[in-house]
Amino acid sequence: VQTCALPICGRYNFANALGPAWETKVKRVLVCNSSPAEINLIQVALGKKFALHSMTRYKPGATEFSGMDAVVVDANFTEAQGLDFVMEVNATAHLPILIVTPPDDPHCAIEARRIGVFNYLVKTEKIYSVLEVALNEATEKFNDQEELKRTVLAQRQRIVELEKQLSRTGQQKA
Repeated sequence: VQTCALPICGRYNFANALGPAWETKVKRVLVCNSSPAEINLIQVALGKKFALHSMTRYKPGATEFSGMDAVVVDANFTEAQGLDFVMEVNATAHLPILIVTPPDDPHCAIEARRIGVFNYLVKTEKIYSVLEVALNEATEKFNDQEELKRTVLAQRQRIVELEKQLSRTGQQKA
């Protein structure tokens, strides 16, 4: 696990713009967990399939996300079950966030979804076996949603242009 003395920062780089290269690119994931032992288990589970960066302490306002493709935050990361950190990520970056919630607290997952995490995983013994799939799914679906948003915006702009042309054509005939 690569540990960052100063967390990574910036805006999300839309993977769809990379086309097929995205499939072979190693995804950079920020893992936020107050337990170094659990971070090591995540490293073992994900192997070399992801470039992992870790944070074990939250310093409000000091986190940046340049080049990250996703964030995994454990509910143990802050006293507010990581939700304060999630709100900061959402306010400063645009990328998918997975939260790992305690098995005995469904309200953590509900609140996390409400404030904008992409998805959640319940912390059980089997979490490490599904984490890779969950990360791949989150980044792929996130990128698909972003591409859809760009397509809708482009279509709206095209409609405005066509309406202007139609309006000009109508004025010329009158």
